[in-house]
Amino acid sequence: MSTSDVNSTLARMSYRITQIANKLRKNIKTPEPPPQAAMAQAVPAERSAPDVRAFEATTQGSGAFGEWVVDEQGLPAYRYDMNQFEDERAKYPVSTGAFRRDHWHQIGNDRITGLASNDGIVQLVMADQGYMFLNHFSHGQLVSWLGTVWEVMTILVLAIPRGLQNLVFPSKEPSFFERLLVALNAPTAHKRDNLQHAYSGGFGYVKLDDEVWATAYRYHPDLRAQSERVFGMGYYRTCCTNKGIRSERYVYAPPGDVPAVLADVYLTNETDGDITVNYYEYWDVNIQQLQEQLLRTGEFGAAGDVKRRRLNRLFTPEVMWDEEANALRFHLHPPAGVPASMIPHAVNWKPNDIFLADLSGTPDGKYTDKAAFFGEGGAENPDGLHKWSDTEIRFVPSTIMPYCMVLRREVTIPAGETQQLRFAYGTVPSQNPFRIGASHSSHRRMMMPKDWVEGFQQRYHLDLAPDAFTKMCDHWKDRVSYFSTADMPYLQREIAWHAYYMLSSTMTSSFFDSRVVPQGSAYLFIHGIDGAPRDFALYIMALCFIDPPLAREMLCFIMRMTSGDSGQIAYCYTGNGLLSGTVIHQHPSDLDLFFLMAMTEYIAVTGDSEFLLEDVPFYTAHNQPYDRSVLSHIRIAYNHLLHIVGIGENDLIRVSDGDWSDDVVVRNIFPFKPTVSPRNTIENGESVLNSQMAVYILPRLVNLLLQQENAEARMLGEEMQEELTPILERLTGGINKMWMGTHYARAILRTWWNGEYILDANDINLESQVWALITRLDSSVLPDLIDRIYKKLDETSPIGATLANGAVWPAVSQILTWGYSLHDPQKAWRSFLKQTTANRAEVYGHRWSNIWSGPDGVNGPNMDDPGGTYQSPPATPMMDFPVMNNNQHAMTLFALLRVCGIDAHESGAGIRIRPQIPTHYALDMPLLKLEISPERIVGIYRAQNTGQCDLFVRLSAESESVEVTINGVSSSQPRDEKGYVRLALPMFNTGDELEFIVEL
Repeated sequence: MSTSDVNSTLARMSYRITQIANKLRKNIKTPEPPPQAAMAQAVPAERSAPDVRAFEATTQGSGAFGEWVVDEQGLPAYRYDMNQFEDERAKYPVSTGAFRRDHWHQIGNDRITGLASNDGIVQLVMADQGYMFLNHFSHGQLVSWLGTVWEVMTILVLAIPRGLQNLVFPSKEPSFFERLLVALNAPTAHKRDNLQHAYSGGFGYVKLDDEVWATAYRYHPDLRAQSERVFGMGYYRTCCTNKGIRSERYVYAPPGDVPAVLADVYLTNETDGDITVNYYEYWDVNIQQLQEQLLRTGEFGAAGDVKRRRLNRLFTPEVMWDEEANALRFHLHPPAGVPASMIPHAVNWKPNDIFLADLSGTPDGKYTDKAAFFGEGGAENPDGLHKWSDTEIRFVPSTIMPYCMVLRREVTIPAGETQQLRFAYGTVPSQNPFRIGASHSSHRRMMMPKDWVEGFQQRYHLDLAPDAFTKMCDHWKDRVSYFSTADMPYLQREIAWHAYYMLSSTMTSSFFDSRVVPQGSAYLFIHGIDGAPRDFALYIMALCFIDPPLAREMLCFIMRMTSGDSGQIAYCYTGNGLLSGTVIHQHPSDLDLFFLMAMTEYIAVTGDSEFLLEDVPFYTAHNQPYDRSVLSHIRIAYNHLLHIVGIGENDLIRVSDGDWSDDVVVRNIFPFKPTVSPRNTIENGESVLNSQMAVYILPRLVNLLLQQENAEARMLGEEMQEELTPILERLTGGINKMWMGTHYARAILRTWWNGEYILDANDINLESQVWALITRLDSSVLPDLIDRIYKKLDETSPIGATLANGAVWPAVSQILTWGYSLHDPQKAWRSFLKQTTANRAEVYGHRWSNIWSGPDGVNGPNMDDPGGTYQSPPATPMMDFPVMNNNQHAMTLFALLRVCGIDAHESGAGIRIRPQIPTHYALDMPLLKLEISPERIVGIYRAQNTGQCDLFVRLSAESESVEVTINGVSSSQPRDEKGYVRLALPMFNTGDELEFIVEL
């Protein structure tokens, strides 16, 4: 296969040596001052915001790889200009191998996610019965024997300390001999199972007479100067010109529940005469089921890919041609006796069939045998384009994943004109089995399903839907969020982009019968797991305003992950509905809190009280309680938190095997801290963070229930209120005892003799400070605490406040933005701006993962590889998949809402709107539209369900009373003691738009 220097042992060795030298130089030299935040000091202008939906082109925040533009549809897009094969800035460190040069963009809808690479290829992932790549790309050899020698030496040196660690977590770490075996096998992993032609596809070939060229940037090295690549909202555009033929491709996912992408191909004749070309649309079939693998760093990554590919040997592959549908269809026959789809399992035993269809005419040829098609010419110049028959489909029984899908069209194009073609690649349900074996050539035809013909083929055929691409763009115009304030066009772009990324990551789980916004990144696409519900809850906090129906589904998803036996919400899931605790997180202590917080926010801001009475099953593989209402889920989560997780003897909620931080226990016990006992800590340790959250969340949950019309909900609220009064006093007292004079300690762990070990008694840890700002328990310490947070953790970092290890994690640092907003709006605005991708691109523009997406943790200025991300050997190599983590996107949107003064009112009766900084802005989200100035607020509440919601509004300008208008009816209302007026919106139904004005 075509290779780059990532496959060169010499290049990898040189890269590693350079990295080591840079690290040594950094340790020896006097530390340089960290770079300054490019945008943190920006103060929004005090004048009206520009048109919130009209994007202004700005290159600010573009980084080194290209430029932000406004595309022909009027939407933001990133034009990728760098030649990644020649520019050293394209390199980024990875754990498997040394470095890579491929960077990718996300396209997707509610069913499918595409990874569109700067190489010009597109990989597709689905989640229907387990996360699965349809056409996984092989990077070839990334581990050499030299690297193996280094790894073996490392294994020998670390054998004793790892052996001690295994005494504590024997199932977490592999054995000494397993490490050696993996290391010795890694250099030859790429040669097994016919990986030499795993090019993914998502591109095509143009043949003019005897000349052939690929449309993919990676595979047409001589045409790169004439190539274009654009990462757009919902699409990936590539273009190249050769021999007077311009080939332009748009790969995009049609909106909604569509398990496929479309590829629109435009062939333009720029010569003076008519020409006839053959165009070949190529997509690979290389299934990789993302089975749970906890150890994925370095050689374990290569070994893990081999294990996943080995799974395919259990299936029998076959491909067929449906002449009426103009489609190739690939099917995997499962082995006998596999579990039914409704039974949770680590493996998807009945994966959907994969198809490639021509939606613009009848193909003139087809190719399916990838070894024969590519031959010696490989991806740059396949043999099959010159000499192989393109009509016969041959059964290839001796290898796994032997098939690709290629459709050929012969096209005559008059001078100066353009011919459009359209293809579709995706999945259809696997129903009747194909015939296999010797009778292959005479098997009965497997027709494409009728609902595919009527619901997909006819819906997206070029003749019937020539404007499918434009409609897709219009769809995203309607779904994304808009924000504008004067002189900051990059913010307008960024907010819409974050909303697009979060929403386009959505996939659908058939087992849980729900859409899901995954956390993504290395957790999903490398480990093969997704979670945790705490992250889902944070996404819901933003989705309440951006897509309330999806927020509702996500809440149901969390409830379906809850055991009806124990009330424990699972840490994550994998495969076809299989729950997992990843060995060391079987009983996380914080998930009830996050679930109850998200539930309270959703019902308060949408007024969807009927949701409380809806039946939602618990985890279907366990026993079901008699009462499966949402109210029952709330009751069980509340009881699980207070009576199973429980409160410890220091009046703090127990920590169990972890709270928000996965590492709060595992990284702070033996052998990391020799005197701290794992067992005693899990049984008796206590969490300051959990307790702070509880003091904020539980009273708001009670208030929400007490103001419901439903008697059962009110009764539950009354029971909770009675029980909570003494509990909140205990928790408050316990939290106050953890004030160390300058900051709050993180947790109380337990020693071998069950003594107390106060974690972070002397060092400030951001994790246990942010919720102190939000709960506001002890107002006397807050000014000093805010000052210390700012000076110790925030001011010194150009990209946001850092955790103890020096990294910036939006799931904490954007909570700090919220906390700041309650006390110091200027610091909140500065914190928000520092954490924008635009600012990170200005500060660390050589890191591609800073520009259009990112990981859940970014290295701060004092860490190795500032602006990059982390690895946690032997487990998580975030550096191997440093983008598409929704914490980056959702938390920016969440922080924007809080900075703008928008949240659920503490009464549970509606939305609070209290603008501070910026003083003038426009916000347009599907739930709420606002135009803000100090003297006037104009808005529209767009109902997403039946219900009722009040608005609590405070103008920043002073006055004793204000004029309030609701749906054209005006009245004068006095402000309350805090400056608010309450707008009692009338009852609404789905689709109602309630207009309101509050003005002096």
